[in-house]
Amino acid sequence: METSDDTTITISGEVAGLLMEAVAAGGNSSSSDAIRDAMISRREEREHLHGYMSEDIDQAIDEADASGPAREIDVEDIKREGFRRAGMSYPET
Repeated sequence: METSDDTTITISGEVAGLLMEAVAAGGNSSSSDAIRDAMISRREEREHLHGYMSEDIDQAIDEADASGPAREIDVEDIKREGFRRAGMSYPET
């Protein structure tokens, strides 16, 4: 059984307008219902996004592992290559 605690929040006029629109559109019977639904929806979106991010990270780690051992890189070589690709000459120091 759900319990209900009265809580007062302060919202901007813009958010109040959005809240009134949500209730007037008939999707929610009250402002409390609209806020509850928005909070639940936001939590579900975060959980869904977190799942995708975790999968992407896992995939990137797997690809890195499969690519072989790390190798040393020379920052100056990277800079030279960038300048070369940009059609510019690398300023030798």
